[in-house]
Amino acid sequence: MMSDESAAQLTREKPTYIDAVNALTDRFPILFYVSDFVKRHIGQPAYPVRAAVLGFTEGKVRKIDFGGKGRESSYNKLHAYLSSTSSDCQYRLYIIEDLDAAFIELLGAYLNVDGTVFGSQIRDTHFSGGWEHGHQPQLPSFQDPRASFTLRYYEARYFDDGSLPDFSASVRTSGNLSRRILLGKGRRNKFSGNVGLLRTRNYDGQIGLIRRNASFWSRVETNGSWNGTILVDPPVQGIIRNSPSGPLVTHVPSYSYQGGYRDFTKWPASLDSVLPNIRGPHRISLFDDISYYWTEVATSAEISLALTNPYNSTLFLRNIIASTWMNTNEYIQAILSELETKLWEIERMISPELSHAEKDSYMDDFTIALNEVNTMRRRLTWFINEMKVNCEALGTSADLPDRSKQSGDFVAIYDRLVSYQNWAERLMNVITTSVNLMEMEKSLADSKSLARLTVLGFFFIPLSFSATIFSMGGEFLVGQSKFWIYFAVSVPLTFLVFALAFGKWRIWWNDLMFRVIKTKRE
Repeated sequence: MMSDESAAQLTREKPTYIDAVNALTDRFPILFYVSDFVKRHIGQPAYPVRAAVLGFTEGKVRKIDFGGKGRESSYNKLHAYLSSTSSDCQYRLYIIEDLDAAFIELLGAYLNVDGTVFGSQIRDTHFSGGWEHGHQPQLPSFQDPRASFTLRYYEARYFDDGSLPDFSASVRTSGNLSRRILLGKGRRNKFSGNVGLLRTRNYDGQIGLIRRNASFWSRVETNGSWNGTILVDPPVQGIIRNSPSGPLVTHVPSYSYQGGYRDFTKWPASLDSVLPNIRGPHRISLFDDISYYWTEVATSAEISLALTNPYNSTLFLRNIIASTWMNTNEYIQAILSELETKLWEIERMISPELSHAEKDSYMDDFTIALNEVNTMRRRLTWFINEMKVNCEALGTSADLPDRSKQSGDFVAIYDRLVSYQNWAERLMNVITTSVNLMEMEKSLADSKSLARLTVLGFFFIPLSFSATIFSMGGEFLVGQSKFWIYFAVSVPLTFLVFALAFGKWRIWWNDLMFRVIKTKRE
């Protein structure tokens, strides 16, 4: 039996991949996410991880699926393949759906995958608020998309559960890599029963944006062969929401927004040969869609390009992510459009014929709309930053005026996001102005009522003051001989109060006009 000292010596001589990651964390702080991910999942039940390899040969791509129904089964099959890889295929692309510690160790040990790629795939926060660990974007001059990159994107899905808006701040997808779902604020429920209800499926708190990552790594050997790895998120199988008893995992049916991303392949030249066997991307699993495009759709020219450079093996990954962003942009545009239609009701809202209850209802509508615009504006700031990081990761720049030589898809998406943010900013200003108009109209109505009370007070105060002085007793009572003295005193006193008030107002007004004229002259 090996002693503890011998075991420690062996560990020092042959450290595991995870040991190497821990040792390099000070040099690469992002590796903290890998170490933390491994520690958090120790002793916890792991979700199945799917694995496959695409073998590229001239004119053909062959897929070997290692399964994913059982974690041990897919792990053992992939381990056996890596242990006995033949030289028949020189170009391999491994696709991994979800992650766990065993697969990180396996891929790292056999392929020596850059650990920062795992860290980038695990991290899904918009910003790092802590002082210890973070992930500052790498300088553009040091980015090499031919070696590795991580793309960030958002998948829009409709969740068939009306209670989800109540959990909008704490909903995540299930899986080893749990992703946050950005939902609305329960808008449909808040608008119910109000004047000017927005009746649209777009303006709905049940549509969520899932924060996604997809990572690529490759290494070209001295003989020209290469190995590549693509890490993708799993599809939505369940959602996790907080409850008093702890995190609760439930299955909620979900559907791609507007059917998912638009297929980017060309219309078939002949329908006779494809109609009986029409297939298409499922738009559920990025793992399956990448495999489908390479094995069923890819042309000989596209396969030949992949043989020359592993970066070209990410062609369909990049196309799918860009198309998914376009689908998400449709949702963003629909939300902003529906919010803008509220402005059509401004004339009605400031009508003096409306009751106070109707005005308050309109105010509630616009307050909620203002909150939604601000939420979208804040999220668009995140989206723009992440799209800029995507462009830099792919070796492009969203800020270059000459984009003829750049990858146009992601730059075009960046431009759309910037235009949506400008739209949200303008819309926010218009809605704020509309709310101020409604408040001003209500204030004018209140001022008119106060003015009436003031006029009545000018009459009431002198009359009541005179009555108090004379106490209205004895000969001053109504019908007595000296009752006329009450009017002889009250009427001049009323005019005197008016004169004093008007004089004070006139002095204030003249002083104000003098200062205004003096300011203009200066």
